Amino acid sequence: MKKILRIILSVAVVSVAVCTAVYLADYYHNTDANALAGTDNVDVIRNGSVTLFDGPGSDTAMIFYPGGKVEDTAYCDLLKQIAAGGVDCFLADMPCHLAFFGYNKAGDIIEDFGSQYSDFYISGHSLGGVAACMYVKKNPEKLKGIVLLASYSSKDISDLSLDVLSVYGDKDEVINRESLENNKVNLPENASEYIIYGGNHSGFGTYGEQKGDGAAEINGEKQRAEAAKIILEFIGE
Repeated sequence: MKKILRIILSVAVVSVAVCTAVYLADYYHNTDANALAGTDNVDVIRNGSVTLFDGPGSDTAMIFYPGGKVEDTAYCDLLKQIAAGGVDCFLADMPCHLAFFGYNKAGDIIEDFGSQYSDFYISGHSLGGVAACMYVKKNPEKLKGIVLLASYSSKDISDLSLDVLSVYGDKDEVINRESLENNKVNLPENASEYIIYGGNHSGFGTYGEQKGDGAAEINGEKQRAEAAKIILEFIGE
């Protein structure tokens, strides 16, 4: 009987491991072949698990956490536009494409580059935004503000003196609207909200259509341009 139980347990462990590996290997891939190419005024520097978008700005930077199971480079187009507007961006490549496994990565970036910038913001798309708020909860003194893209904070950060901007598309059918509304109480009272009309969940990145998402009425290029514009206005660039 003990031998049979050991065999059953071994099979169960192997099955769980295989299922986990298959789940983590299935993610949304970047479709922009020029994602890591620089532009006339933005240098793209990839160093290990962090990519820097170095634009004309010199005093403000934003750290970005990708959405769950989305390749990090799918957000290069958005971040290049923000960097071009005067806010350098750091894109964090997360373990297994899940920001929860690396939500403290912002701390490493701030430690490495803190002497170069006077202000740091943190941002994240979808589950990346939730993970970003986990970092904010423990390290509010290191940041000036938060930008949530199709996301919310599951942690209560309502008492923090941080600038907060929430941006999402009105055609987004991936984000849980009930969670979005219920978790607004976790944000400071002065938090700002901006709705991109015609935009959906996946339009913030270049990874194609996300399962369950609503049909966008504007293309991804326009959604990212509008998102970059409102983010730069929020930060003050």
